[in-house]
Amino acid sequence: MKNKIWLLTLLSVVTACSEKIVYLTGPTTTKTDTVVVTAGMQTVSLRVDWNRLRQTTTSNFTDGMAYAISDSGLNITHVGSRLVYVKNNAVFTQSVVKDTGSTSLITLQVPATDTAHLYVVAVYESNGIRKALKLGVKQNIRILSNVPINLTLDSLTLIDTDWSVTDTTVTITNDTIRVNANSTSLNKIVNIRVTDPYQVNQNPAHSNAIVKFYGSGFGFGNTDGWRKFGIDVRNKSTNTTVDTFWPYIDGGMFNLNGDYLIGKQGVIKTTWQ
Repeated sequence: MKNKIWLLTLLSVVTACSEKIVYLTGPTTTKTDTVVVTAGMQTVSLRVDWNRLRQTTTSNFTDGMAYAISDSGLNITHVGSRLVYVKNNAVFTQSVVKDTGSTSLITLQVPATDTAHLYVVAVYESNGIRKALKLGVKQNIRILSNVPINLTLDSLTLIDTDWSVTDTTVTITNDTIRVNANSTSLNKIVNIRVTDPYQVNQNPAHSNAIVKFYGSGFGFGNTDGWRKFGIDVRNKSTNTTVDTFWPYIDGGMFNLNGDYLIGKQGVIKTTWQ
């Protein structure tokens, strides 16, 4: 069955959101951006040291926030890159897969520019399972017509993917988010945040966002490296309801195959009373 995106109208109290409610039924594949380039090409390369990549770990949760849910124990199999030309509305992508060698090289042939941002995602993909594990950014790269750019993973700031619940009115038991809601309400919003170093201080439309989620809810923007979402739990006139959501990285934006899930699936059990 072909996947669809449904736009719904929220019928209750949330009015300060930046994007209409989004409902996704399952994974989708987004095509890589197509860019027409001109003469005067230059080389931007990123050397991927697979051993070094496994050792590079940075914890995101420095503020004591509870309810963190993240991945561990998976080996990185692919690295995707996305070079964004800020002033030219252009994007270049390439990816590499781990083989028997200890290093791989991403090489982009691009025109000169005075401002480019390099976004990198490291993922696990095997037997139909796709998980996003690490995200990297190097901003404000100046690309001259006669100077090749040679980068390594140490050139980037790498962080682990994570999402957490930021709603202090809920509890978590056995990986299930438990919510109490008024039975006369049409819905309840549960607030979460997802690692997003790519589009800070940007609020892109759903189709242009790198960090997204499966489920029903709102996008609230990103001011500090965290993409905020409000998960919409609907009152179905029963005593309890169970809803799910799952943040993910749009792999098509990095020349990767499909979408890559972040952490565990979120499960919300709501008691309407």
